[in-house]
Amino acid sequence: MTSLFLLVTLFLMQARMPLAFLATRAHCRLMFSRASISTPKSVSSTQSSRHSTPKPIAPPGVVVAKVQNPAFGLVELHPTGFGPALKPIQDIRNTEMAAPPTITTSTSQQLPLLRPALPPTPPHPMVPVTAGSSPPPAAPPPTLWPSSRGRPAVRCMCGNNMSAPLPAIVPAARKATAAVIFLHGLGDTGHGWSEALAGIKSPHVKYICPHAPFMPVTLNMNMSMPSWFDIIGLSPDSQEDEVGIKQAAENVKALIDQEVKNGIPSNRIILGGFSQGGALSLYTALTTHQKLAGVVALSCWLPLRTSFVQGAVGVNKEIPVLQCHGDCDPLVPLMFGSLTVEKLKTMINPANITFKTYSGMMHSSCIEEMMDIKQFIDKHLPPVD
Repeated sequence: MTSLFLLVTLFLMQARMPLAFLATRAHCRLMFSRASISTPKSVSSTQSSRHSTPKPIAPPGVVVAKVQNPAFGLVELHPTGFGPALKPIQDIRNTEMAAPPTITTSTSQQLPLLRPALPPTPPHPMVPVTAGSSPPPAAPPPTLWPSSRGRPAVRCMCGNNMSAPLPAIVPAARKATAAVIFLHGLGDTGHGWSEALAGIKSPHVKYICPHAPFMPVTLNMNMSMPSWFDIIGLSPDSQEDEVGIKQAAENVKALIDQEVKNGIPSNRIILGGFSQGGALSLYTALTTHQKLAGVVALSCWLPLRTSFVQGAVGVNKEIPVLQCHGDCDPLVPLMFGSLTVEKLKTMINPANITFKTYSGMMHSSCIEEMMDIKQFIDKHLPPVD
């Protein structure tokens, strides 16, 4: 009996190693087979290039913020820093519809960045997040995400029931004696333009970039996105959202009033915007009773132009206007800018209107345009101390 027990024990000891070895080989073969199924052995250069993301082209020393516009699938380039070589930035178009706005940067390579968001608890109901002149870090802390959906917390920006995230602000380096209120375009946020303006800021000027509320946009198949008012079409004879435009203008006027309460007189405030935001800034300046220092209107048009009667403009008949447009704009054609200039000449002093066009620029911005904006701001908002 003892001998039989020893023989069985010896047999099991000898068989243990090859059984484990076979099990290990079988496990490895299974893992390898799964890996070979999920991962192709080779990918052609054509396939890899088709799925790769095009890199924006920027001159040396210039950092560019690329904002994907979900309304038109357009990539808008906003400069966020200026190096020694100030050359126009090449415009890039994205033919695919984009998800909610995402911001990336491009220097020598693309770096994925999380979308900027507001702190969950601002120190004061009218004190928004501050934007610097450099792009946000590649991995912001989790506290930058105030909601599970990844959208900034919705708070009241100003009066008239306009519910939107608090504006992005580039504060003055010293006491603010002037301000620029800049309105972004359809589907965008104020963060991209706050970065752009930080690159050309003056030490005594405060830059305020509010965010439009989310609403369905008829032009984009009623998709909900940041928009100052509804856009029904992009042709000169398209129907316009008159009620929405007038309500949005009242909201901007309330924001101007808030800055006046903060100690900056309205005649030390420049109103500006890009695309839909530029259209709203023009309409607001021509209908407000607040005397403004100027208007910067980029790649835009004049809303409700037929409602203006010649000579009906009030306190801003002498307002300086800088209007800029790209001659290759496929979304808001240069013709819109030209028609707007001709209309403005019948309403305000033509000598105060400056219309600049930029060769090869699409529905975007370039360094040359940003330099023209800086010169306009410095001229009409000089230091007072």
